[in-house]
Amino acid sequence: MTKIAMRAATSAAQALRANSLPFTPESTAQLVVAALVGSGVSSYEEAKSIDLPFVVDENTKHGRPWARRLREDVVLQRAETAIMRACERTGISPPSSVELEIQKVRVGSHVQEHIEQHRLFLYTQKLLFSPKYADVGRKILAETSHPNLGPATASGAIASGLAPELPSRTLKKHLMFLRHETARVVSGHLENVAEWIASTRPWVLEFPPPNLVAGEFCRSDEYNDIPYGRSCHLGFGFILVEHQTMKVRGKAEPLSVVVTPTLHHHVRRGADSGPWRAELQKHVVRPASWSKSYEHLQEVLRDKKYTAAQLDACRVCGEIFSDARDDLRRQCTCA
Repeated sequence: MTKIAMRAATSAAQALRANSLPFTPESTAQLVVAALVGSGVSSYEEAKSIDLPFVVDENTKHGRPWARRLREDVVLQRAETAIMRACERTGISPPSSVELEIQKVRVGSHVQEHIEQHRLFLYTQKLLFSPKYADVGRKILAETSHPNLGPATASGAIASGLAPELPSRTLKKHLMFLRHETARVVSGHLENVAEWIASTRPWVLEFPPPNLVAGEFCRSDEYNDIPYGRSCHLGFGFILVEHQTMKVRGKAEPLSVVVTPTLHHHVRRGADSGPWRAELQKHVVRPASWSKSYEHLQEVLRDKKYTAAQLDACRVCGEIFSDARDDLRRQCTCA
């Protein structure tokens, strides 16, 4: 996934060289990583060894950018070293102190511009919830928060201790948390999650690709700190997909009902912090000549690398499980 970051670094390096700053893609990659994760990792090479989940999010074209704040302060710190090394490598005389400050700002501006152009983001739900990043995820997320401006994301606020501990950290525990929730659906009525799963047998798709329009809300990650209180909105990083059919002109046509569980937390200034609450967002995806969203969703569900699994729920205790994944197997012994 760090190859994605290198694309932005390569184009930024070309722009810098056009402005008489002798940067290579490799040296610029250090600054791209710094902009996205601050001091969470020491270098592009460390980010590559960890396989940090950088992604391209084309959905930002449709007016739904992820909340985030680039670490320009760390970029400026590292830009000075990068500029001096570039001068040494090419035999160019080092800039004066005034010129150096100007060049640092220019470098930072180019790096930010090309991150935005390539729509480069960090898949924060993976850092929070994937066992792969259990040892490093929170440390990295804490460094995405600017020391003076604070976090822009719920994940950054959680990692920095500004938001309460999450009720669950793995997919199985997410489902256990949700099983007895009576969550409000966008359509207005209330549904018990375990009963809905037992009756519909939906598929669970964890960490869908960022270009999957049907999965965009599971990557919600927003934090607001305003005078009267603080609030968080965080996707769990998975969606539930129920396959249905509907009659159109007397003919049965397929459709998919996509349910996205999200977490919300709000606390008024000076008040005690309450628990996280769950909410379900439901929308229908159907085949349409003007959109490939339905076909793309079916392709991703069939793709084995995303390990989609069909769920069921115990009618007695409400445990949600799937025998298709070892981490989701049934644990209860109800008859």
